[in-house]
Amino acid sequence: MKRRNFLKYTSAAAGPLMLNGIAVRAVASPLMMSALNCDDAQDRVLVLINLSGGNDGLNTVVPLDQLDTYNNLRPNIALTTNLELDSAYDVGLHPALAPLKSMYEDGKMHLIQGTGYENTNGSHFKSTDLWLTGGDSTPENFNLTSGWVGRYLEYEYPALIGNPTTENPDPLGIQLSDKKQSMIFKTTSEYTSAVNLTGVNPSGYQGLVEGVGGNALANIPDSDYGNEISYIQLVESNTNIYAERVTEVYDAGTNSGTYPDTGLSGQLKTVARLLSGGSQTKVFLVDIGGFDTHDVQNVVGATETGWHANTLTELAEGIKAFHDDLEALGIADRVMTATFSEFGRRAIENGNYGTDHGTIAPMFVFGNGVQAGVSGTNDNLSDLLWGTQLQNQLYDYRQVYSTILQDWLGSGDGTLMATFSQVWGKIPNVVNSSNIVDPACYGQAALPVSLSYFNARAIGNKLVNLEWETAAEYNHSHFELERSRDGVNFEFLLRIEGLGVNSETTNTYFEKDEKPFEGDSYYRLKSIDNTGEFSYSELRKVRIEYKHLKNVKVYPNPAAFDANVVITSDKIFSANISIVSTAGMIHRNYTRNVKQGFNKFNFNVERLSSGNYFVIFESKDGSVKETLPLTIQR
Repeated sequence: MKRRNFLKYTSAAAGPLMLNGIAVRAVASPLMMSALNCDDAQDRVLVLINLSGGNDGLNTVVPLDQLDTYNNLRPNIALTTNLELDSAYDVGLHPALAPLKSMYEDGKMHLIQGTGYENTNGSHFKSTDLWLTGGDSTPENFNLTSGWVGRYLEYEYPALIGNPTTENPDPLGIQLSDKKQSMIFKTTSEYTSAVNLTGVNPSGYQGLVEGVGGNALANIPDSDYGNEISYIQLVESNTNIYAERVTEVYDAGTNSGTYPDTGLSGQLKTVARLLSGGSQTKVFLVDIGGFDTHDVQNVVGATETGWHANTLTELAEGIKAFHDDLEALGIADRVMTATFSEFGRRAIENGNYGTDHGTIAPMFVFGNGVQAGVSGTNDNLSDLLWGTQLQNQLYDYRQVYSTILQDWLGSGDGTLMATFSQVWGKIPNVVNSSNIVDPACYGQAALPVSLSYFNARAIGNKLVNLEWETAAEYNHSHFELERSRDGVNFEFLLRIEGLGVNSETTNTYFEKDEKPFEGDSYYRLKSIDNTGEFSYSELRKVRIEYKHLKNVKVYPNPAAFDANVVITSDKIFSANISIVSTAGMIHRNYTRNVKQGFNKFNFNVERLSSGNYFVIFESKDGSVKETLPLTIQR
């Protein structure tokens, strides 16, 4: 591939791909569920809407039982009118949310009050990161390096990125309209894939990708820079793999509803069309910004209008149009939609007719599968932290997600543990009782194995230890270890029998490669089920360095006019010998043939300035390398 073109079209810095004008990123490839009698759960989808900026929950859901206190805290921005949602719960909605109220009345919306996590972080960046990773402010959960959706998908569908099958050709997740790849989809063992279709009609997706494709780099340095190159090549690989499929399902799909001309509606319209075209993607992430309302949140004297009202209007109209479209397409029973925001806002208004960063906030869940109602109660506005902050958290946000994962998508406790490191208590009556997944369907993904990790490690210079752990095995036959010199062409190494029974217990395997390749090599684990279906682990790179050289030295040192490199070698090879300054500039470069036994190579250095240098001696295949200091002094 032409590197500059690839970076132009696929790097996070260059922005996301555009699908019908909407930025799109694809995440991992699936092995979808195929359990008997669990067909409904197999086809279900979750759409997450990120309310970016920190939504003001108190003007979104008004506490009708505390209107005097509410008005006193917000003399200029309190709503003067609201839409009573349900007299049983003493809550009113912002008038801009009228479309959502109609969905509630149709039994298609559930409101969850007081969600968040303890000791809310007030940074947009960090708090968003915590919500995406499934973290919180405790030391053990403050710097998680993978996303909660990524861990969920990895546990339920442990297939290697870039390994779609005929039956399951779609990415597990798709992210729309965000310039950066979201942490929410990152797994514990691999980066998520990203595709970039900026400014291209969906039908041209495959053509664009093929136009910038090509060969990957063969030798990647073992460094931070090398890690970035590896990530870019992984993105490139998955872009090519999913290009044809995304084009196919989009072209096969349609929209039967009318959408407002807004950013969120455009994203949701694309999701509906992909689903109608046959996409089996499990989780979609869309985004709407504009919730960071520090200044002039609404129009003073007409508080139902203004900045926040406009943003809520876009949200409500987009969700309603999306649901109506899904109904018209006949696929609304498959989809559940949930909102989240990095934090709420303070109970008290600020001096700029806005609100500052706060703590807890409401979440909304929509779809034919929800139970209409309200979970939780209004916060006590007379019991504020530091006189400004809502503090009576009712639900941890991970309870909301755990409820959806188990009751809607059919995840067992093992999945919830893998996703959030604990089984959070579910919130009752969010999912309609007739739509709650039967526990008999939990964890019935069609997978040979749920792989926790796979590692390869060099021990000395003549042995590679191979270790992996499974969290579950279903209908599993055996493993095959494979080895490669280039990471592309693999050979069979070992066969290891699986448990032979279905299991959700942790099992660890240990094997050895007692005759590893010299230099760089790559290992992967192939998991094969009883029907012949298989999936691969991610690649593990190992470097074996044999000590082929003895008695390596440079003399005289310091040198004035010439220098000698002497070595004793146990093999014949061709080598590059370079004289390099301490600043990294190559001043001399030679190619020499090394014979078995004693070797002496002489170099003239009289034209080099006095100072410190390095002599770098390296075989052309990279298996031998020595760096020796040299001082030139006259």
